[in-house]
Amino acid sequence: MTKRPVFWVLIGLAVAILLGLVITLAFVVGRSFGDDAGCDHWLGPTDCPVDAETIEELTRMDLPEGTTLESSSYSSFQDWSLDATFTVPADGVAAWEASLYGYGEPGAECFDLPVLSEDQVCAATPDAAYKHARYARADQPDGSVKVAVEAYGD
Repeated sequence: MTKRPVFWVLIGLAVAILLGLVITLAFVVGRSFGDDAGCDHWLGPTDCPVDAETIEELTRMDLPEGTTLESSSYSSFQDWSLDATFTVPADGVAAWEASLYGYGEPGAECFDLPVLSEDQVCAATPDAAYKHARYARADQPDGSVKVAVEAYGD
């Protein structure tokens, strides 16, 4: 009779070790794939704010010094998406505009982007671009430019 309790103890120990290995593996895999754009996620969708450098990388826009980041949201699971709103200072508008060579000509079609002003203009990257992005631009009275941008990719 003493062998049966030992058998069940060994089975329980084996199950506990196996469960520990599975949890550890899930954690390691989640951490390995879960550090896109500075977000810390663990095996699932995320939604977190990002910094100006990440916005520059994902939108292929230069954000000059003095750009004020008003909001940002990065989500990722199998694909990623970014939404951000920022204001480019008047003395940085020319540099920001120079970085928009990958976008089409600005027009009135705003693709369901946030409304920044009644006279905003919008542009998007071509469909064949590596990363898809679009922006709405509203010139401000002080010479600065308020921008809402969306980008997504896989």
